[in-house]
Amino acid sequence: MQLIQKIKYQTRKWTTFYRIKLTGDDNFFDPLCPNKSWSSTNAGFIRDGYVFTSFREGTLYLNYQGMMEDDKGNLLVMDHPMINEYYEYAFKERIIEILLGNNETVNGTFMKIIMTKFRESRIVANGIVNTPEFDELEELWSMNRRAMYNKYYKMFS
Repeated sequence: MQLIQKIKYQTRKWTTFYRIKLTGDDNFFDPLCPNKSWSSTNAGFIRDGYVFTSFREGTLYLNYQGMMEDDKGNLLVMDHPMINEYYEYAFKERIIEILLGNNETVNGTFMKIIMTKFRESRIVANGIVNTPEFDELEELWSMNRRAMYNKYYKMFS
């Protein structure tokens, strides 16, 4: 299995993945969190806002879901530098749309720059939020292995 993540200025490749068993305070986890019940030699826990693991080095992917509002019902917005750029250009694109709707004059060059940046930042933001979960990657790898086995090796058995 291989995960390739393309970011604007770099491409990262990962070929080895391990599940991690999370332990510790149940306030940080949903009761249905699969990481609480996995049996794994790699373990981790959350304390004081930090994740501590049993391994020395690696990249830890966290996938979490939650309500996009706080206790008072206020809308929460994901804070990530690449996603913030998408928000910024989405607002600018909307403002240009309103100005054009009101027959205001808008600099064409400026409008093209905003639209181009908006499209680019949208692609990057979608790439971040649509990164597949570990189980999906594992299933895709397994499906690909079965397909290649059926295509190339099954005829010899």
